Amino acid sequence: MYEEYARLRDALGVTDYYVGKTLSIPSTSLSQWKLGKRKLSMENLRKLATFFGVSLEQLMGEAPMEEAVTSAHAIADRLANVSDEAVQIALLYDRADERSKAITRLALDFTPAACL
Repeated sequence: MYEEYARLRDALGVTDYYVGKTLSIPSTSLSQWKLGKRKLSMENLRKLATFFGVSLEQLMGEAPMEEAVTSAHAIADRLANVSDEAVQIALLYDRADERSKAITRLALDFTPAACL
């Protein structure tokens, strides 16, 4: 399973440290997972799958990954000029409930483009 994660991480061009910090997964958890000394919690596996835009089955090696790796390359290209802060905001929005997302969309609809 770590191998699939590593392929996605490398395709996206990020480090374990970046992934861990972004998703609030301790770096020790990732390094122990890499060494086979620990399994990640289902919550952390879901965070990783969401972050990389893949299913849990793909992350766990139970479904084909080639399309996901290609997608990760495309995401990396789009994120090349995006700030870490913008990535954090996008991740928070992705985790928000539907009501919070609706409120955010309304706020953005009434925000002048110059402010964005």
